[in-house]
Amino acid sequence: MLVVLFAALKIANFHAQTEQQVKAALANFNSLDYLDSLKNTHETWEIFGEKLFKESSFFDSLLFHSDVGAFLETPNLRTNTTYLNKILAKGKEEVCQVYYIYLDGKKHTKDEMNKLREKIIKKYENGTPFEQLVQEYTEDDNPDGTLRWFSKGLMAPEFQDAVWTRKVGEIFTVNVPTYDWYYVVLKLDENRMVDCTYVVSVKLGEY
Repeated sequence: MLVVLFAALKIANFHAQTEQQVKAALANFNSLDYLDSLKNTHETWEIFGEKLFKESSFFDSLLFHSDVGAFLETPNLRTNTTYLNKILAKGKEEVCQVYYIYLDGKKHTKDEMNKLREKIIKKYENGTPFEQLVQEYTEDDNPDGTLRWFSKGLMAPEFQDAVWTRKVGEIFTVNVPTYDWYYVVLKLDENRMVDCTYVVSVKLGEY
């Protein structure tokens, strides 16, 4: 339910561009700062950018450890497609980690939402484990409520701003009214600086 700002651009009827075409388009592309410009130039391509950390998946780990400038293909097993990825740069990112309980604002009145979140916080303060409260109350498909390490710019601004400077062990509420997303959040760990690999990916087509 959290907004990832570097999500894939969804356009119907993508053209099946070749590996050679993608490599030519990315030859001088070296920064996610220009991702929007790349998308505008190739409007029929599915393009997205990522910040990868060591805690990522198997294929992400391969990309994370690759050299700057390298091109690698990775499969999407769910959609039977492949992506050509270019390693743009290496750097450091400050990352944050939290537990959360998501509540759907379309299912509750404002008064109901406030009372429900007060109840959850009270239960936690009285000793109920947060993991148990997640299983009892959350309204998304994240069974343990853990949000893995994320960097700035990857989440809805309201969520990011609310959690970033909190202290470990704080429990608090977050509102994202634009999407009717409401949360009870527990700050899980101290923010930390970690190694990061910046990647741009382009869909090649079916395999």
